[in-house]
Amino acid sequence: MSLVHWRRVALAGLFCACAVNGLAHGEMEYNLAQPPPHTNVRSPYLEHCYRVLSDLALRFPTRSQSEALQTAEAIYQVVWAWRSSPVSSDEMRSLQHRLTAFWSRLEREYPTVRATLYEGRVAYSAPRPIPVARGLERCILLRLDYGGTGERSVVVRIGQTDIGSVTLPADNRGPERTRWIIVPLLAGERGRSTVSIEIRTEQHSDRSPALPSGNGRDRTAAASSSMVIVVPVTCEEPAIVRGTILDAQTGKPWPGRVHVRGSDGLIRHGASFKDNETLSEKPVVFRPASYKLPFFYSDGSFEVRIPPGATEIALERGFEWPIARKRLRLSPGEVRKVTLETQRALDMSRLGWISGDTHVHWVRNRWDVNESLDLLGMVQRAEDIRVINNLTLYQWRAREQGGTFIKPDHHPMGPVPGMCDGYWHVQMAEEYRNDNHYGHINLLGLNRLIEPIATGAGSGGPIGAPDWPTNRPTILEARRQEGISIEAHNIGPYNASAVPVHVALGLADSLDQLDADHYYRFLNCGFHIGLSNGSDHPARVVGCARVYARLARRDGRPLTFTYRRWLDAVRRGRTFTTSGPLLLLKVNEAEPGDTLDVRAGDKLNLEVTAWSRYPLGMVEIVSNGEVLRSVRTTARTCTLRLNLAARESRWFCARASRSGEWNAILAPDVAHTSAVYVRVGGREVIKPEAALGWAANVQEHIRRLEALGVFERDEHRDQALAEAREGLQRYRELAERPSRTTERARPSDRCHQSRSSIRLIPMVVDRPLHRQAGMHDGQDLSRIALHIQAPWMTGPVELRFPETLRSSLGMHFLDHYLSSIQPLSEWDRFPDWESDPRTGGVSYDYLTPEGLQVSASATPHGDTVEITFAATNRTGRVIERVEANCCLDLGPCPELNARWDLKRLFMSFGGTLKPLSTTTPTPEQMGRQPWLLILTERGAPTSVLPRVSPTWWRIDQLTDRNLMAATTADGKHLLGYTWSVEPEALMTNCGNPCLHTGTGFSPRLGPGESFTWHGRIYMLKNDPAELLRRYEEDCRTTGSHGL
Repeated sequence: MSLVHWRRVALAGLFCACAVNGLAHGEMEYNLAQPPPHTNVRSPYLEHCYRVLSDLALRFPTRSQSEALQTAEAIYQVVWAWRSSPVSSDEMRSLQHRLTAFWSRLEREYPTVRATLYEGRVAYSAPRPIPVARGLERCILLRLDYGGTGERSVVVRIGQTDIGSVTLPADNRGPERTRWIIVPLLAGERGRSTVSIEIRTEQHSDRSPALPSGNGRDRTAAASSSMVIVVPVTCEEPAIVRGTILDAQTGKPWPGRVHVRGSDGLIRHGASFKDNETLSEKPVVFRPASYKLPFFYSDGSFEVRIPPGATEIALERGFEWPIARKRLRLSPGEVRKVTLETQRALDMSRLGWISGDTHVHWVRNRWDVNESLDLLGMVQRAEDIRVINNLTLYQWRAREQGGTFIKPDHHPMGPVPGMCDGYWHVQMAEEYRNDNHYGHINLLGLNRLIEPIATGAGSGGPIGAPDWPTNRPTILEARRQEGISIEAHNIGPYNASAVPVHVALGLADSLDQLDADHYYRFLNCGFHIGLSNGSDHPARVVGCARVYARLARRDGRPLTFTYRRWLDAVRRGRTFTTSGPLLLLKVNEAEPGDTLDVRAGDKLNLEVTAWSRYPLGMVEIVSNGEVLRSVRTTARTCTLRLNLAARESRWFCARASRSGEWNAILAPDVAHTSAVYVRVGGREVIKPEAALGWAANVQEHIRRLEALGVFERDEHRDQALAEAREGLQRYRELAERPSRTTERARPSDRCHQSRSSIRLIPMVVDRPLHRQAGMHDGQDLSRIALHIQAPWMTGPVELRFPETLRSSLGMHFLDHYLSSIQPLSEWDRFPDWESDPRTGGVSYDYLTPEGLQVSASATPHGDTVEITFAATNRTGRVIERVEANCCLDLGPCPELNARWDLKRLFMSFGGTLKPLSTTTPTPEQMGRQPWLLILTERGAPTSVLPRVSPTWWRIDQLTDRNLMAATTADGKHLLGYTWSVEPEALMTNCGNPCLHTGTGFSPRLGPGESFTWHGRIYMLKNDPAELLRRYEEDCRTTGSHGL
């Protein structure tokens, strides 16, 4: 849910979000945590305009509803909103001109009676007869001007019913003398008639006896007067439209949004759901107002009563469908049957893009009552949103206001029974909230609710409620549950929340409702993070802003939808966010969320494809915070191309907007992709000014936390501040060491175009084996492994990918049992492998329960296999060291199974490959298990690697290359194995022949930082010189040091 007192209000047209008295936060003015505002403008005229415009948007909406709401918000910003600076005279003049022009248009759109009040009489222009339909309410605007002196109170009545009241100012000069009253008209009989509008006035005098006033003089009302305005009307029988919505492909009824505007200009709702406020109106975020939706939902059929005459009907079915429109001319009393259908223009699912709303509370507009799940299913299909996350929240509320509640609670965390069929999916999730310091986070993919659900004053309790715990332990618990954490509302409360801290510490998996400029500043700090979006229903309409996540293989073929894959795509930034346009970006073959490693001078070919139901407006390519290409178009489709050379590392985004607003939650018809990352020489984009900007923001967060944070214990305050300072230090470090290299550069993408006859076959294991009593040391548990087989092999070699994974936190993964080592956790599942038929490559990506993200890939190229293993620190804390050991087991391959034969295992000594039989004691000489570990020239006897026995070490023998090899028994072929790390030793076991090019390790990894190891497996004819030549060439190409 939205936070109280955000300085930027999410109101743009019909994207107005809502909060009315009685909902989660109500209109509570929680001012404790903000400085006092500058003096606002106190204007009875502006306050009156705000109320009337808001009332029109709710009760009698027309096509000007959106502008009415925007104008009302402009008034709010001047009269009531928190301001960091006083209202300027230019701002006031601009608002006055805007109001004058808008009222002029409204008086042409609504039937208007202009009346001027004098002492005891009224002068008005007699309008033409106003057409009304029997039983259908419409309205007239009664415009009141004042020609007298002294302040006058006015009450307007029809019969015995008070319609409205205003106070006319004593100063009757200028535009602020005018007031408007909405007068409803409801006729019950056909034919001509009149409506008498009674105006009662009272004028105040300082001379009449009354209650004493503050200045010692008495004021009371003088004698009242009453006047009547007569308005002619003509009443006709309404027409009835009975409609059916058909799916053009199946010919069957299907839900949708229906827009109906009658001859009187008013937006009309169908009969089925008009009394359901959840489906027919929405409140305006943190404003004392609501508005009627400009459409109504239909479950496939509808009936609407409408004034006779020209009628417009339109059908919407989500962002992938053109809008179907019909124009009718209806006679009084006519019953017209219509069929509406539309054909999907762009099937995003077939392209691998799955739509979703990350932030729905399926409750009624008052927030504290569940809404029907059957209605949610209908709305989901009408809006064409594949995935809906239904978030449970906790809201403190005083007893006299109804008491605290936890809603929605249709079901525990997880998929909602009966709402998930493999195509449509509804998942219970959680919004964890702190209103004043840390911000709100959406926790998706949980299997149990994480408490306390809310902390601090506002959501979590009354003033004085502790701001503890911070969001950090909750995020880590979500990751232990294999969930993700999304920052829910831009950069959080007061623009000085923990959001940038979470990003810096790797705790944020995605960013909802984020301003584009903020996103660019995060990208300019080298962070790889994506955009997502959610409506925050019932604050807004479900799906008004949504995220598309890409579930596709490397060759572009879509993967079968699962909720876990969708979550993983959101976490990896394979997304774009939209309130209308569909927006695709490619850089070479990379798409949002992908990282492309290139060499300086390589060509980059960018292509942006946009499609919308409305004119697109501006379509742009943005890189490193600058607009590289921009077009303005009235077309509904656009393709934008740009070719450039890679001279520096860059990130690229595409965006589209009709309004110039780039945040999809703030305006309709906005789209923005997540970034594609292009690294030259393995270097990230880091701009010191961006890091310094976030450092200043975090300092403000720390200042507020020190001054206003509420904690029951000093250690809680100290820990909260320590987390914030850790984020601050991270930004300061980034500012001091720009454009760091975080991983070795990969070879040019040209390599990926080559074909190979080498087969890669992942070992598919559904569930790991867990440690249990009776196991012996060395016993295999289930492996994450890859079989690799060249044409000359009758069996594969097996790459354990990895065999072990550990860090300064402990052992994250061990694929065999050791009684002396207890891993940090036992994984309940292994990662899913993805295959790329185009290249023959395979890959996986996995987040360990501790928050260490690991990924691996292997791609065959001719007679080699390129292998990559990466680790990203998403634990939220510093990791001093990450080690990965990837064992290449030769045993399954009969040709390479050099069991007990040291003459077929090679390392490099003195610049040449030598068999270990000439350099190393035989197992019989060693008298022990035949593990052979030989130091590299970068190693030392004091290496951190374990020393089981002194006979492991051959200090007099130092290998000079990070390369191991084995030959086939017939001597015809040679296998080489290398990684681009700088190990301290190479190791083999001729008893169970396998190759280890040392434990690959990274230096210190801060939160969110990554490190990648690249390696190769060579499968050549038996030519040691050729292997060495290829090895040296590849070292130069990839930028690795070699040994």
